[in-house]
Amino acid sequence: MSLLLQRKKETSIPPLEGGTYMAVCVGVIDIGTQYYERFKKSSPKVILIFEIPSERIEVDGESKPRWISGTYTQSMNSKSKLTELLTVWRGKVFNDVELEIGFDLTQQLGQPAMVQVTQSEKDGVVYSNLSGVSGIPKGMPAPTAEGELLLYDIGAPDEEVFGKLPEWIRKKIEASEEWQAAHIGTEELDIDMETGEVSDMEVPF
Repeated sequence: MSLLLQRKKETSIPPLEGGTYMAVCVGVIDIGTQYYERFKKSSPKVILIFEIPSERIEVDGESKPRWISGTYTQSMNSKSKLTELLTVWRGKVFNDVELEIGFDLTQQLGQPAMVQVTQSEKDGVVYSNLSGVSGIPKGMPAPTAEGELLLYDIGAPDEEVFGKLPEWIRKKIEASEEWQAAHIGTEELDIDMETGEVSDMEVPF
């Protein structure tokens, strides 16, 4: 392990401008049960990733579409943000059957959407935030995914898919109660949700 401390490299990718974009859902990522110190509680979370074909970045000399994502509590409660998002996105409320047996979120993978992006600033850094998702207006050509569709289930983890996820998402998965139970046994680690670093851990010598 290197003890050389370096300043974190700043990303060269500019934030997305605020506005509405045509997009496709290319990722449904179950990141497991996450504990939040601020609220003193744990809850199951899922990340939805949307590809925006009209906005491009260059990766290894290749033009690729930008991504925007949002993290939501896995809940069918009528007041949950995920339920509200899905209702607007699908253009219909959930029926009794869906509420009774549950809704398969993987149905949304590959589905087109209009995404609303807003910007925020923290400590002098500008961030792009997914603030809304809705359906494509009737008569408007729907975009299709350029990249691979990514589906990850914390209950049946796929290591190949895991390796294709951005590092920040992998760290969140590794901080989940399910990941810790499977890889570290019953010991719970204090993992920083921002950096993925482990703190206050007793190391035997």
